[in-house]
Amino acid sequence: MPILFSPDGSLQSTATAAAAAGYQPLAIGKPLSVELRTFYPGPDIKEWNKKAELMISSQVRIGPQNAPPPQRVNIMVRGYPFKNPEPIQGVAGNNYGDMMLHYTKSYTGARLGMTVRGVELDKIANKRFEAVTKAMDGLGSIAMFSSAAPYLAAASLATNVINLLVRAFSRNDPVLDVPTDLRFQPATGGVLQSGRYLFWKGAPSWQTFANQYQIDAENVLV
Repeated sequence: MPILFSPDGSLQSTATAAAAAGYQPLAIGKPLSVELRTFYPGPDIKEWNKKAELMISSQVRIGPQNAPPPQRVNIMVRGYPFKNPEPIQGVAGNNYGDMMLHYTKSYTGARLGMTVRGVELDKIANKRFEAVTKAMDGLGSIAMFSSAAPYLAAASLATNVINLLVRAFSRNDPVLDVPTDLRFQPATGGVLQSGRYLFWKGAPSWQTFANQYQIDAENVLV
């Protein structure tokens, strides 16, 4: 799965050391945050004639851990138009969203493994979707993680949230499933650099892709 680095809008290999415009260099002991700025499911979706609900989640693993990291809900979008798909950059007031994937106040230089996943959610009534997003907003960060479900159940809180999330996390038909593994290697010029990254699934080669596209100021591929 190709991954490209964008220091100034142009696209290049992540192995190329480059200073990203407007970003502080990544350094051990300094804060590190990773945000999801834009998500584009693309037109190759089985429900392309319809609108549907979409859940975007992520998993972040720091260092060589054996246990799988918890899956975090980042965005839930109601009525996404698969027929005329648009990049998802923000969320409206009736949707749930938290664009932060990971944050640490002191980066140790460990390997950073990430997976961003988009899953289509079928047949969710509008009222139920509204109840779920409202409950997640009210419960705060605990509701964003799959590992929180047992605690929510024990507290008898928002069973509709638990049921929906359990089903969503177990879906095996994602519209996009993008894993990546980045490392901080300053001695060789660096792989993990401050700036914007583009993840996509499939062909063509990154050189061909980079010659035809760039990322604009709004974080949209053009």
